[in-house]
Amino acid sequence: MLMALLAGVSSDMITIAEEARKKPAVGEARRGCDLRKYRDGFRFDDLAFYAFETYVEADMLDGSLICWLVDVYWTPARWELRRTFSRRDDSGEDDIMTFPDVPADSFVEFVNRVGDAMRAFVESARSYNP
Repeated sequence: MLMALLAGVSSDMITIAEEARKKPAVGEARRGCDLRKYRDGFRFDDLAFYAFETYVEADMLDGSLICWLVDVYWTPARWELRRTFSRRDDSGEDDIMTFPDVPADSFVEFVNRVGDAMRAFVESARSYNP
């Protein structure tokens, strides 16, 4: 079930990359992902937590960069999905759209909430008009 969830998130990010490439203002778009183990002494008493991190970056013709980023966390406290959609240029980074975090105490609850959250994230790529 975990692999199906991560594959679904990855598939959604492929869709976001395809949508980004359709934009006339985009020069190039790429995607990637990583699976990591972290430790956080401040929040989790140095217990391990795990993250699946995936992104789409698009180089804009005006020299800026737009980025869709998804983090799936499994911490000692809960499951959590974080999504950001931002733009970076020489003056800094700004959110294009904000999305609420999606926390869940159980994996089953998390699975039930991630689909809708990722559909909204994919829609942000479809509707974005730079």
